[in-house]
Amino acid sequence: MLTLMGRSDPATSEAVHFAQSMLDGSATAFYEVDEGYNLRRFLLSGIPEPFHRQYLEGMSAFDPQHPRHAGGLAVARLSKTMAGRQPGEMALYRSFVDQCGIVDMMDFFF
Repeated sequence: MLTLMGRSDPATSEAVHFAQSMLDGSATAFYEVDEGYNLRRFLLSGIPEPFHRQYLEGMSAFDPQHPRHAGGLAVARLSKTMAGRQPGEMALYRSFVDQCGIVDMMDFFF
């Protein structure tokens, strides 16, 4: 099930379905980002609403894969981006993703 927040875009829906099926992911999230690296439009599949709300309300600031932190990469994998940071710095974010059973995640930047 896809939840779209913002304008409808069939091409985005198709791309998210394709990525999820190719990578065998349990959940996907598409975020449109503006010039100021603000997250604007979301297309979610398998992402619990409380998790997404918490992410938007502040946890995104700790996300090592947020476009502000990893936008220079073509692909960012959580297990790698967290490894490059101080353990104390990542403890809060790791706790946050653990509560949803997230083991690893990949972000693609276009």
